[in-house]
Amino acid sequence: MSKDPLVSVILPVYNSEKYLHEAVASILGQTFADFEFIAIDDGSTDDSGSILADYRQRDERMVILSHSKNQGIVSALNWGLIVGRGKYIACMHADDISQPGRFEKQVAFLETHPEVGILGSAVQLIDTRGQAIGVLLKRCDDLAIRWTSLYSSPFMHPTVMLRHSILEAHHLQYQEGMGGVEDLDLWVRLLVYTQAANLAEALLRYRVHPASITSVY
Repeated sequence: MSKDPLVSVILPVYNSEKYLHEAVASILGQTFADFEFIAIDDGSTDDSGSILADYRQRDERMVILSHSKNQGIVSALNWGLIVGRGKYIACMHADDISQPGRFEKQVAFLETHPEVGILGSAVQLIDTRGQAIGVLLKRCDDLAIRWTSLYSSPFMHPTVMLRHSILEAHHLQYQEGMGGVEDLDLWVRLLVYTQAANLAEALLRYRVHPASITSVY
């Protein structure tokens, strides 16, 4: 059996062909290479499945899981958590772009801060054409993150890297029925057992458009 990767990247995909090439390429082009890339095709009816299959032929780090029918993002994310073998879980969305050094910087931080189990970052906001429209900063220190979690999400979901052992030790997953805030619900439950941080650098280009998860909910 091959050695477990240090990072498991989880990418839920549903009818995401418009931006999927950029999202996948941004992960496969990371300066940090010790990862598996788990893409969950959640019953897509567009060309998303073919796009993923094409990348899988070119890069053996990719693992493709497929639902025959759409089951929703929570089911897709949890399947990725179950299958992932890495010490760290990296979240990603199919319409965003990770900066090349994202994993290298997040892994370096987590390796030197064992008390931190949830790590996010600032984001560069982009429009549908990929043009920069602003920067969104999140509070960086643990106490401020805890206060923020009382009224809004202290992390941008696709920037987050999690310590897998904490999820497994406490049987934590995303929960159904959260109305689009399943990520905040998980962060709040994780904060019972671990500290958190955000890096001030924008390590992800976060696309703002009407069909994005954030816009829908």
